[in-house]
Parts: sequence; C-alpha cells; structure tokens
Amino acid sequence: MRKGSLQKNKIRNIVLMIVSQLLLTLFVSYWLVNQYQNEKDQLRSKIMEISYKSKQDMINRKVYECVLSKVLEHNDTLSIDSLEFDYITMTLDKKTALVKEVMAIYRENDNLITKLDECFCEDYPSHNADENALRIFEDMKNIMHRYGVRVAYDSYASYNYTNTIPFDLELYRWLYSCLIKSNNIDVEIDWLPEDKHVQFEDNMIAIERYNYNEKKYEVEAIITEYQKHLFKKILPQFLFALVLIAITGFALVFTYRGYIKQVKLNMLRSDFINNITHELKIPVATVKAALEALKNFGLHADPNTTQEYLEMVFQEMNRLDSLTSKVLEHAKLEGQKHILKLEKTDLTSFSGQLTHSINLLYNNKGIKVNYSSPKVSINVNADKVYIESILRNLIDNSIKYGGNQVQIQLEVWKHEKHAYIAVSDNGPGIPKEYINKVFDKFFRVPTGDIHNVKGYGLGLSFADLVMKQHNGQIKAENLKEGGCRFILSFPL
Repeated sequence: MRKGSLQKNKIRNIVLMIVSQLLLTLFVSYWLVNQYQNEKDQLRSKIMEISYKSKQDMINRKVYECVLSKVLEHNDTLSIDSLEFDYITMTLDKKTALVKEVMAIYRENDNLITKLDECFCEDYPSHNADENALRIFEDMKNIMHRYGVRVAYDSYASYNYTNTIPFDLELYRWLYSCLIKSNNIDVEIDWLPEDKHVQFEDNMIAIERYNYNEKKYEVEAIITEYQKHLFKKILPQFLFALVLIAITGFALVFTYRGYIKQVKLNMLRSDFINNITHELKIPVATVKAALEALKNFGLHADPNTTQEYLEMVFQEMNRLDSLTSKVLEHAKLEGQKHILKLEKTDLTSFSGQLTHSINLLYNNKGIKVNYSSPKVSINVNADKVYIESILRNLIDNSIKYGGNQVQIQLEVWKHEKHAYIAVSDNGPGIPKEYINKVFDKFFRVPTGDIHNVKGYGLGLSFADLVMKQHNGQIKAENLKEGGCRFILSFPL
C-alpha cells in the first residue's frame, strides 16, 4: 500500500469515524432530551398532586380549627347553646345532634384530642401523625358534612351553601411550600393574583385552578427556575452519556491508530521483503554463476581459477549466514531471551581499541574516525561483542549515508550515574519526521524502490534491543551544524 492509497484510506476512515461519533452523539442527545422531557412531565404531575394534597390538608385544618376542636373541647356541664362555631350557624337541634354524634365517637377513643393536635400542629408535613386518629377524624368530618359544615375548595368559588368556611389562601400556600420542600423539589413558585387570568400553555409547569365564573381552568401559580431541579434528576444519565461518548471516541481513535500502525507495519514489512530479496538475489546469483562456470566450462581443471570461484562462493555464503544470523538474534532479543554475556568493561580502553581497529580497516579508503575520551577508566557491565557490533554498525551507517567527505567522531564520557558512548557524523542527518522511528523493526528511511544503500532495517532495532538488555538505551538526534549523533547510555 503506497502513500497515495494510504492517504485515501486515512481520509475515508476519518470521515467514517467522525460520522459514527456524530450519529452516536445525536442519538445520546435525543435520549437525554427525552429523559429531560419525561422528568418535566413527572414534575408537572407532582406539582398538581401536591396542590391537591395541600388543599385537602387546608380543608382538614380549617374543619378541625373552626368546628371540631370546639366540639371536642366542649364541657358537658355547659349548655350546647353557648357553643359557637366560626363561620357556621345552625339551629340548636342540629347543633345538639352534631355534638352528640361526634362525642360518641370521641368517648370510644382515648387521647383523641392530643393525637389530632399532633396531626394538625405547625410541624408540617407532620411526622407524628397517627393514622388511626386521621381515620376517626374523617368519620367525624363526614358527620359534620351531613350537618352542612363545609370549606370552600377555591378562594373565589361561588357556593350555594350558607354554612361554608372560607378558603384560607395564605394557609394553602404555606402548606404547598412546605410540601414542595419536603419532596426536595428545588423550584420557585410565582403565585398569581386572583384577578389575573392566565391560560395554561403546553410548555408551562404550573398549578391550575378552576374558574367557576368562566367555567374553565386557568393558571393559579407558575413554577419557575425548575431547570436546575430537572438537571439534577438526569445528572446520572448525563454523566453516563458523557462517559459513553468519551469511551466510544477513545475506542475509535485507538482502533484508527491501530489500523494506521498496522498499515505502516505492512508497508515496512513489504519494504523489508523487497530489500532482503534484493540482498539475497545477489549472493544466490553469484553462487549460481560460479557453480555453473565450474560445471559447464571445465574451469575446475585450472586450480587457481577453481580456488577463486570457491572463494567467491564462500564469501557469498558467509553473507547469507550473516543475514540469517542477524534475523535469528533479533528474534531472540525480542523474545526477552538473555543471550548477552555481561562482564566488567572499561569503555575508555575498549572504545580506543575499536577506533584503532576501524581506522586500520578504512585507512586505504581515506576514512578516519576521530576519538575523544577522558583519561580515567569508565567501567560498566557490558557484552563487548554486541556493543562492538552496534558501534561498527553505527560507523558503517555514517560511511554509507555521509557522502564522500564524511567525518566521524566517537566520544566516551560519564555523567552522574551513567556512562555514554556517542557516534556522530557530518552527513545529511535524519529527516525530523523519522527521527523517532529509526529504531522500529524493519524501518528504513523511505527511498522508494531505490536500493543504492544496502540494509535490512534491523541494525538500529537490534541496537535498541541490546541496549535494553544492558538496562540502558540508545537515542538519535540531529546536530545543529548538520549530521546526526547516536548516543548509547549505560548505568555505572
């Protein structure tokens, strides 16, 4: 897969990823809006339920305060004629009959007044309300209702009854506010004046009342500042939605990065196969040509020519053996198999001897490696064979990529708890976008299908694995003055 195809696939996958995330976000947003609307509908229903209960409790309190409490406190030694009810007038016969029926129930239940006082005390809603006392109160209220004792259900309702206790608007609103707080509903209530007539709208959360004059329902109070309450209600769903979108986005990005990494790995593997095939063809073709010459042209009769051809075959087979050995050693190091033999090593003398050996090797090619180090010994635990292989590979890379006037510097020093060996050159350096990738397996700085520089993409990866087994590391950096430097660090 080449760069053009990779770029097209990247754009396509990015578009699909964005579209998928947008669709998920839209779905989650739609779900959250529905949750919000459901909570709003439930709040609207709860508001009306509280309104109904507040009116019922107001009626009960007014009946108890204006009539029933006076009956229960009546002393039989006093005449019934002296008993006066608030807002209620009735004949002596009716009053006497009412008192007798209520007192008959009262005498059958001890401490009834105390229990009802606890039910209708200022602590509202009462946590000490006696259920049995409330049931007895309902029985008494039904008796009073038979005798014409009633409470107006609305503040401006028109009734045809003469004995009606007026609607206590202030008490009703106080009871309503208490119930709102006890239900942990954090809202504001905007009570409308009785002479203000507002029609209910679908987007409202409001308390409704029945207008007996107009024969229709209208708004009694508007509930405001309810958004905060609704948001608290859907906060768990909102957090779940955020986590879901975040996890999905992370999964898409992670999958996409894995896909790109796999594609690049396939490209590197393809380049590696191309490079190694190119490297294998040369020794195979050379060996084949040499053997054909010995077989078909009778060159074996000439001992000198035969020896030359056999030397050629031997050298090419050594190249094949070197290649396979590198691949196998690389696999062993990747598998965390400790094949190194660490021993106490003086990096100063070791690097000096290596520099001398390399200068002798390249003397006739006009290449010289400059060496600098402190005069004191720097001792580390290292495998000399593998460290020498790494340094030779780095110097060989500097020669291959550095051009005709390459200058190579090998340095040794120590700082705090680490010792360092650096190989630097004045070559073209490494492109910035590849500086962190040169230690990847099979990676080579892209050159298309041109094979003017031999290599398998294993040398620096091998060096990285070896340094990790030394509990050290290798890193690359470009120099400001041009060229690059590879630094090996060892723990002292």
